[in-house]
Amino acid sequence: MSGPTLKRLGGAPPDKSAARKPKLEPAQPAVIEPADFYKMEDEIARSTTHAELEKTFLRESSALRAVLQKFIEGSKEPCSSEVLLNIARMRRCSRLAHYATAQLRAETNSRLEQVEAKYLHLQNSSSEIQHLQKEISRCLQFSAGDEDIDLIPLDEFYASAPEGVSRPEVTKNNEHEQRLARLTWEIAQRKALVDTLTEQEGRRNVLISSINGKEQRLKSLRSKISLLMTAAKPVQEALGVGNASASSAEQRSLFSLLPHDLSVLYVQAEAYRDIMEDTSMQVVIRGDANEALRLRRRQKEEAEEKERSDDD
Repeated sequence: MSGPTLKRLGGAPPDKSAARKPKLEPAQPAVIEPADFYKMEDEIARSTTHAELEKTFLRESSALRAVLQKFIEGSKEPCSSEVLLNIARMRRCSRLAHYATAQLRAETNSRLEQVEAKYLHLQNSSSEIQHLQKEISRCLQFSAGDEDIDLIPLDEFYASAPEGVSRPEVTKNNEHEQRLARLTWEIAQRKALVDTLTEQEGRRNVLISSINGKEQRLKSLRSKISLLMTAAKPVQEALGVGNASASSAEQRSLFSLLPHDLSVLYVQAEAYRDIMEDTSMQVVIRGDANEALRLRRRQKEEAEEKERSDDD
């Protein structure tokens, strides 16, 4: 008994070529753009130290030296491509070392510029600090001139100054405000004294004018008195009292300087002598005319001072 047979349902027979495996194409090397290549080289130069580059350069140069030594010794062995690789690696190490050095130099210059800028800023700051310290010293040493003013004592200030000026609730706890209040009160007091001085000077000028007027009248009276005495001389001679109260020019001058009481006594003594016809009795005025003038001037000033005090 034969087994079952398998038949392909419909269509053409299967294509043997479809069952074949696809052929693998050789891998193409990756293409690197020059900019990317230089960028990679820059990164390698920045990340590789000079010690590593020196180590690599010494290794490659040692290998190259060994090959050259064999060639010098007469070796017939041909140079392999490894020699070219050694030279390429050495050139690469040299290029990376130069680039790294240039980068370090640029970074050093950049850091140096930063240091110089900061040092200049430090110098400017130091100069500014010194200037500010000088200004602070000048402010601390500043003198407004009020230190030499002799102010009234504190007790007297609070007793005499109004509360609007003294403000005890503020000034007793604040020395600066207290000083300002005392200076304000001192200014007010001095203004009042200046006003009083101006008023007193005005009164003094009035009194001086009055005194000058009286002196002018007295000077005019002197000539009138002289004329009167000259006119009365015949009458005095007729009455026998020609020497009364004016025996000579010197006596007349001294008589005018006598105080009121002494002048009355002098006149009465001369009258008594003339009436009693006592020739042995002499009435003479003796003294220092300058001292008498000073005494009269002092009495006059005392009278004026008393008058001013009465007016006040």
